[in-house]
Order: sequence, then C-alpha cells, then structure tokens
Amino acid sequence: MNKVLIILLVFIFGVQGQGQDVSEKVDSVLINQNIMMETQSKILSEVKYIDNLAGKKYGVELNLVNLLLSSANDALSISGTFSLFNIDRNAEIAFPFYYDTSEKTDRKIIQFDGHYRRFLGEHQNGFYISVGTRFSQLTGPKKGDWFWDEEEEIITENKMGIAFGIGYRKFGRNGLYWGTSLIGGRYFADESELSGFFFGNGNSIIDVELLKFGIAI
Repeated sequence: MNKVLIILLVFIFGVQGQGQDVSEKVDSVLINQNIMMETQSKILSEVKYIDNLAGKKYGVELNLVNLLLSSANDALSISGTFSLFNIDRNAEIAFPFYYDTSEKTDRKIIQFDGHYRRFLGEHQNGFYISVGTRFSQLTGPKKGDWFWDEEEEIITENKMGIAFGIGYRKFGRNGLYWGTSLIGGRYFADESELSGFFFGNGNSIIDVELLKFGIAI
C-alpha cells in the first residue's frame, strides 16, 4: 500500500513539474514575441517615405518621339503636358496639349485639356484615376457629297467634351518622370462637316499617352 502511495505522489508531482515547464516556455515565447513586435513598430515608425516631389511645384513633359516622326514627314506635331503638383499631395492637376499641322494636307488640330488626377495610393505616385475636359479646334477641307469626296473650301470647327481615364506615374529622385494614361469620353457637338480626320472629327474622345517624358521643378 505504501509503495502505491509513493508511486502516485511521484507521478502527480512529476506531471505538475512538466506542466510548470510548459507554462514557463509558453510565457517565454509570448514575452519574446511582444518584444519583437515592439521593436518592429519602432523600426517602422523611424522609416520615412521619400517623396520625390518634395519641394517640386510644376512639371513639363513632351512626346519627343512624336515630334521627331512628324518632322521627318515635313509636318509639325507637338504633344505635351503642363502639371501642377503642389495643389494636393495626393493628386495632380494636368493640362495636356496637342498641336498638329501639315501644309501638304491643309489640316490642323489644336487641343487643350484640363484633368484632375487622383492617386490611388497614400502618396503622389503610382496609379491614378482622372476626370477632365477637352477643347478641340479642327481646321481642314469640307466634306463633299460622298464620304471620299472633299471640297476646296477650308473650314474650322470648335468643340468641347468630357472624359474619364486611368493612368500611372513614376517619379525619379532627379526630378525626371514618366507616365502612361488612357482616357475616353465624348464631345458635345453636332455632326462634323470636316473630311479626313479619322477619329478626330467624330464625337468620341479616345486618347493614349505612352511616350511622354517630363521633369518636375
């Protein structure tokens, strides 16, 4: 009987000792985890986002490829954007412009846009959505009776429209930046009497920016 009691007591105290060891190990793991989380929080709080547009107010970008290609065809085509970066550090107000003329075809296009671009992230960088307006002035030959005919008379049409879009901006530490965008919308105008402008003399607005490079100042 005494031997049985001794065995039971040894077993009970052994189990309790193991339980205490496990509890101490769990407490130690939790303590270490809390220390690691506190250290991580301190490190993250000291890491600061480097704003490449800090101190920059304006931006100018041009499509140099389009300019060179047009000059090779004895024409002049200028595509660019003037931007305001300091109005809202999560947004950009952009004023794209486009000018295209050719003496060979007696056609000329002048476009001025005003876009509000709101960045989707926490900073003025990366993807954005936009809304804006467009003014276009088209000059060229008047359409004839058939769609392939055109008269000698040169006319000018002005029209306004609205467009929505998406885009992406990438800014460098040296102030240089690149972006791409896609906008779509429509003009509020009557049917065009101009000939030979393809999409330009319709009521749809479709525009893609890809090869514009700029500098922020």
